[in-house]
Amino acid sequence: MGQRHHAARVDRHGKATIRYAEQARTVAALALGAAAAYAAWLATGRLALGHQLDAAAVAAACVVFAYGVHAHWRIGIERARAQKDAIEKELAQAALQESKQMLEAVIDSVPQRIFWKDVNSRYLGGNRAFAQDAAIEHRAAIAGLTDDDMPWHSTAAEARRRDRELVESGKPLHYEELVPTARGELRWLHTSKAPIRSADGTVIGVLGSYEDVTELVQSRELLNRQANVDSLTMLPNRNRFTERLEQAIRDAQTSGTRVALVFMDIDHFKDVNDSLGHGVGDRLLQEIGARLSASTQPTDTVARYGGDEFVIIVLESGVDDRLSEVLARVSQTFAQPVVVDDSEFHVETSIGIACFPSDGADAETLLRRADLAMNRAKSNGRNGVQRFTAELGQQADQRLALSRRMRVALANGEFRLAYQPQVDVRTNRVTGVEALLRWDDAELGPVSPATFIPIAEENGLIVAIGEWVMQQACFQAQTWQATLPGLRMSVNLSPRQFARGDIVCVVQRALSRAQLSPQLLEVEITESALLNLGSLDVLRALRAMDIDIAIDDFGTGYSSLSYLRRFRAERLKLDMSFVRGIGVHREDEVITRAILSLGRALGFSVVAEGVETDMQLAFLRRHGCSVVQGYRFARPMPAAQAHAFIQRFNQGVLALE
Repeated sequence: MGQRHHAARVDRHGKATIRYAEQARTVAALALGAAAAYAAWLATGRLALGHQLDAAAVAAACVVFAYGVHAHWRIGIERARAQKDAIEKELAQAALQESKQMLEAVIDSVPQRIFWKDVNSRYLGGNRAFAQDAAIEHRAAIAGLTDDDMPWHSTAAEARRRDRELVESGKPLHYEELVPTARGELRWLHTSKAPIRSADGTVIGVLGSYEDVTELVQSRELLNRQANVDSLTMLPNRNRFTERLEQAIRDAQTSGTRVALVFMDIDHFKDVNDSLGHGVGDRLLQEIGARLSASTQPTDTVARYGGDEFVIIVLESGVDDRLSEVLARVSQTFAQPVVVDDSEFHVETSIGIACFPSDGADAETLLRRADLAMNRAKSNGRNGVQRFTAELGQQADQRLALSRRMRVALANGEFRLAYQPQVDVRTNRVTGVEALLRWDDAELGPVSPATFIPIAEENGLIVAIGEWVMQQACFQAQTWQATLPGLRMSVNLSPRQFARGDIVCVVQRALSRAQLSPQLLEVEITESALLNLGSLDVLRALRAMDIDIAIDDFGTGYSSLSYLRRFRAERLKLDMSFVRGIGVHREDEVITRAILSLGRALGFSVVAEGVETDMQLAFLRRHGCSVVQGYRFARPMPAAQAHAFIQRFNQGVLALE
């Protein structure tokens, strides 16, 4: 405001001076004209008599006066011009000062810290925000200081190094650095530096700025931890583990060394979650992760792969067998029980091992093969160690191929049902049949159910296949009712089917479509399936529909007599492994007699499977077995053959003995 007032005042003064000069010029012109006119008038003699003035003198006086006025005019003009130049210079200086003040205000309003240095890393100035960070009250005091004089003096050497790099290269720099503040805190800064050049392009200084990005860096580190660290155990997660395994393989390829991959599963961990809750299970996993980390070297990697699975990367040299050392330490650390909330756990593990380069040349192959070995350890009884072998790889390839072909077989209708009669030895009549799944592959030929059904359980196809079996068996049972009235159809339910919440709906839908009476259907489940959560509710719902229940393979699973007492099944099916031992192993005979006695005591009918010889049949009849099935009477047959067999047998054409 003051600057504009000063400029206006000066401008008014200049304009007044110019007007004075112009007026002087006008007066001079009039004087010259007047002198000339007066001289002419005298010359004509028009002055009155008595005046004795010399015309020439008067004329000369007028001319002198006129030239005097003119000279005064010229001086006024020159003075006006000088004053105008002075005013313009004063105006330019005022504008420059105002521009400087505005530039300083702009720099001070920028949130980034701005500073400038000479080529020797000596500060020449900075904005207000920079002065505050440096704990300097007046900005003018910045000039002449170096980074050694600043709160971040511990990083002064690195700052000078970067300044030299910029001056020598002439290229801008951008980087992040962790520096101390005047309050003693460590903060992350994003710093940018650019060269200041002279008119000829020479670097004459450094212009720098920085901003506090601590929160951004912390957020980035948090995201990185979430992406690479397991939040429960604080071990590397699957993503980070895979990166380290790939790097370990690259290093081993270069150095010619080995990498061992240990894939570990905690046995029966699900029981901990189910019985004591996930909180206890989580703390158990944390302790397991800590013990595994303590059993390895810093060069190794322990990671949580997922759920109750852990993996270890062991780096081996050409001579040392570090893998055996690590496995021994792991075994020792788990020899001591783990205590969580006053509960004591004896940790058992199933371990699979695959090594680079013998078992695979890349991370994906090693992981897959170590996992295969671990699964073999579990199937061998758990709490063991299994190394990958070529045989395991071949079996895995075969299982994968079978899995793919099964999907095609289901879509193309290649599965079929065979029916094995069940004979009541008391009446010598076939009272029921068991529907058994069969598969004849176009390329592989007949595939054993013992081979493909476990694979279907694993890949989930058993659900769709099981629903198809239930529907086809119900249709066939209804078809037979016209000629074989009252014949019971027995259908197996897999544990995976049974665990699904829609199995009751599946059975209802099959009965409704086939228009089959529920009393003519029996479902078989394994005794281990009884232990599944909610199993009793499902069985009660099926029983409420008047569907019979049979406990299959009784005596081979985790038998629960309390479940048998709480739930009323119609039949127990004695497993064929005990029947085959009749006349061979006394122990099998004792178990068989015990199961038959238990069945009679609890009111169950007992069905013996796998009866093949007369000796077995006689033993079973002698000890009260009521129903038998097996090759002694008939193999599983297609529907037409089974129908003919049952008719002939029930008509007495085929004798029981």
